[in-house]
Amino acid sequence: MITEENGQQKKKILKAEKIIRKPVKSIAVKGTKVISSKGTGHFSWPSTGGYVSSKLGYRWGSMHKGIDIARPSNRKITAADNGVIISDGWDGGYGNKIVIDHKNGFKTVYAHLQSINVSAGQVVPKGASIGVMGATGDATGVHLHFEVYKNGSLQNLLNYF
Repeated sequence: MITEENGQQKKKILKAEKIIRKPVKSIAVKGTKVISSKGTGHFSWPSTGGYVSSKLGYRWGSMHKGIDIARPSNRKITAADNGVIISDGWDGGYGNKIVIDHKNGFKTVYAHLQSINVSAGQVVPKGASIGVMGATGDATGVHLHFEVYKNGSLQNLLNYF
């Protein structure tokens, strides 16, 4: 019961109280927000800084299918857009490699990773940590080899940044 006088609350008395559920002493590690597996089509840079040390095109007599990103502020690699991990693991010259299907016609490839933090079937949001830059496979030094495909066709990534 609340008593007011001239619009001001003067007295408040609790008549009854019912506890629906007792509180628990725990911390939720993961929120309840559902992450979309469909990408936006707008890519973010997959590392903290760094520069393009090699572009898409022919080099040393063969086709270089992506861009190489070297010398970032740290070696953490992030998902360029929302998507689903469709493969992770060793792939010959690519070394440790991750492929993300963005469910909108785009797929991205991240190669030469020192370590992989995700697994096939996992939904990842844009900006999520997926691995650590390395020099596995046929790499000339520590860097990220990054490729983009649209409807199965290799794209020049620099057109998207």
